[in-house]
Amino acid sequence: MRRLLLVLVLTACERESPQILLVDVTEQAGPEFVTSSGGMPPRSIVEVNGPGVCLFDADGDGDLDLFVANGASPDDPEHGPGSRMFRNMLNDDKTLRFTDMTETAGIDLQRWATSATAADFDNDGDDDLYVTCIGNDALLRNDGKGRFTDVTAAAGAAVSGWSTGAAPGDIDRDGDLDLYITRYVDWNFDAPSPATVNFRGQQVIAGPAGLMPLADVLLLNRGDGTFDQSDATANLPAAYGLNAVMLDADDDDQLEVLVGNDGMSNQLLEPSKGIPLQLRDVGRERGFATNMSGAEQATMGLAVGDVDGTGTPDIISTNFSSDTNTLLITEGQHFVDRTNAMGIGPPTRSLLGWTTRLLDLDHDGDEDLLTLNGHVYPNATPESMASAWRQPALIQRRDGDRFVPMSFETGWLAEDRVDRSGAFGDLDADGDLDLVTAELNGPVRIIENRSSHPDRRGIVLDFDNDAFMLGAHIIIKAGSETHHRWLVPGTDFQGWSAPQIHFSVPRELHNATITIGNTTRQIDLSRNPAAVTDVKQ
Repeated sequence: MRRLLLVLVLTACERESPQILLVDVTEQAGPEFVTSSGGMPPRSIVEVNGPGVCLFDADGDGDLDLFVANGASPDDPEHGPGSRMFRNMLNDDKTLRFTDMTETAGIDLQRWATSATAADFDNDGDDDLYVTCIGNDALLRNDGKGRFTDVTAAAGAAVSGWSTGAAPGDIDRDGDLDLYITRYVDWNFDAPSPATVNFRGQQVIAGPAGLMPLADVLLLNRGDGTFDQSDATANLPAAYGLNAVMLDADDDDQLEVLVGNDGMSNQLLEPSKGIPLQLRDVGRERGFATNMSGAEQATMGLAVGDVDGTGTPDIISTNFSSDTNTLLITEGQHFVDRTNAMGIGPPTRSLLGWTTRLLDLDHDGDEDLLTLNGHVYPNATPESMASAWRQPALIQRRDGDRFVPMSFETGWLAEDRVDRSGAFGDLDADGDLDLVTAELNGPVRIIENRSSHPDRRGIVLDFDNDAFMLGAHIIIKAGSETHHRWLVPGTDFQGWSAPQIHFSVPRELHNATITIGNTTRQIDLSRNPAAVTDVKQ
């Protein structure tokens, strides 16, 4: 039996009309931190993917802290400026302020880090960190008060090579969190690959095509936070892995692994029913491997949501420029490409997308789409490549059966940047999801969500990063509305969002229900904040 605590907060502000407003508050809130990923402009593929950001409650005080997985230099990849941890010092008036807690947290990670995943790997009630790196990954165990100890070797969690992300979930259904680790290319800093190739008449950074891909790794948890490396992936071909999520994609009470690859077929890995565990790629037969034209894409970010209102998970992926981002709708046991039918494609063709998320920005009851963008080629221009080096974030607002691109004249949403990783969470406890972004060799930014609706309010439910919850299908019934969400914090490119779900309800509504598996509980919407306890499995 597991006890789950959900914390609910409601937005209080009212405006005359629905409004999407995202504000860069970094100057006031901090942190004052610029990421490192080799040189600028980048000289090789190892320098273009950038850093990772991770939001979780590190010190157990109830608000979301920030970990930044930071890079280094190709000349000295083991001795960079170091990854950083920042404590959220949220004031009573909801004013955000982040302070550096790296030293007090006991974190001394100077190698080239790419991403971080926060989850309770040792079942002690707090979130540990798994940091993927170019070199050797690191498992940092939390003492519950925000101090971390490197237990990588003792826990059997050492994975080498170029890791890009780690997706946790109970893949073998034994009650603890396992880890699927995506890896990219076989990179040697001492003997780097050719620097450039010709692309559309331009000399550009080479790769990943022509470089050796690395096989992904599955770590199975022994139940005490230590791991065995599984041979369940031995039959799978190596690929240029950039992202993965564990999700029950077909509602059979078994997690699958959805893997986004760069310039290769995406994979939908289905676990075997017997022992020993084996993973089988059913991506092609179920329509997940390519887009509707059968083209392999360069998938960076993944977003999960119920786009068509059927209660099944649909997938959006971000891809390279001169291609489009892709929307795959679940129909029975298969995915069907509805990219152009729902307006996703055309606005994204000139962009190169990374982090993406479906979320109800304007609190109108359906989920909009936010994507962070930026090219990998510094010499990209609209004239030479039909795409620019610096690009703005894109919001595609849900309007009926289509997603409609929005334009902004001023502020963060109007600025061109070279964004990469992002993570979402209710940083200021006001009932909507804020955003942390990390730019390639640029600042980490705190983006406060000040969006509003005159007739509706936002609700955030806070969950645990544990084996019971990660990958779970969550159903909220509020009046005549039903909202389907999936707790998959790690879909963001090299990012880890807080284990929260967000939805909106009419302001006059006072009660709702939440269903997880076979358990249903009441939510009292009249309290601010309200708590729902004793949700058990």
